[in-house]
Amino acid sequence: MSRRRCVVALVLAMAILVPAADAQRTSTPADEAEVAFVFDGPGLQVDTLQALFQKEIDAVAGRDFALTFRPVLADYTLGGVEEEVAALMADPDVDAVVAMGPLASQVVASLTDPPHPVIATVVLDPGLQGLPEQNGTSGSPGVAYL
Repeated sequence: MSRRRCVVALVLAMAILVPAADAQRTSTPADEAEVAFVFDGPGLQVDTLQALFQKEIDAVAGRDFALTFRPVLADYTLGGVEEEVAALMADPDVDAVVAMGPLASQVVASLTDPPHPVIATVVLDPGLQGLPEQNGTSGSPGVAYL
C-alpha cells in the first residue's frame, strides 16, 4: 500500500470513527457509515479511483462499520461541484465526504466548519490555492487535505 493511500485511509477512518465514538458515548450505536465520493465530473477513471479508496477505507473501518459508498459526479464546473458538495453537507445520511478531483478538493478544503468530515485528496499547494492553513493542517475541525 502506498504511503499516500495509507494516509488517506487513516484520515478517513479517523474522521468516521471519532464522531462514532462520541455517538456511542450517548448510547446511540453508530454501526453504519456512508461515505460520499465527489468527482469533478464523469470519466474513465472514476470507477477505478473509487474502488481503490473504497478498498482502503473498508480495510481500516470495515470491521467496525457497515460502510456504504456513494459516488457523486459533478459537471466539471466550479458551480456544479459547489452544488453537489452543498447537497452532501445538507444530507444527514452522509457521514464523510472525500473529494476526488482538483475542483472538489478546492471546494471541500475551503470549508471552515463542515457538518461532516471532509477530505480533499488533490491539494498541491495550500498557500497558492488560498486554503486555510495552520501548522501544516487546515486549522478547521473536520477538514483534512493531502
